[in-house]
Amino acid sequence: MTQPPHPLAPHPRAKALGYLRDDVSGQGWQHDEQAILSLATRLGYDLVKTVRMNPDIHDPLHRLLIIVRRLDIAAVITPTLEHIGAPSRLCRACSLITITPEYNWALAYQPFDGSAQS
Repeated sequence: MTQPPHPLAPHPRAKALGYLRDDVSGQGWQHDEQAILSLATRLGYDLVKTVRMNPDIHDPLHRLLIIVRRLDIAAVITPTLEHIGAPSRLCRACSLITITPEYNWALAYQPFDGSAQS
């Protein structure tokens, strides 16, 4: 029988990753990064980092998915859906949260325990 966690023990916060595409954010990328940090903090996520992809990257969503899986990310936070495109591919791996409009596109995340197939 396992013991319940001590009530004063720190609770690990779910990890989030910020995501920007340079061709979408343009010169406003710093504002977008700050908005991602603000929303992650307000929602109680531990923002691990913000990834910026430039337009020369082939299949940036595939690269994002690799990072999400390697870091066991619960949610990706992005300014708008335009940065991601269609959310379905990403939502199979984690939640997608957009800032404008503020919306959680899925709650697909399950912590990686090694038993699931990728």
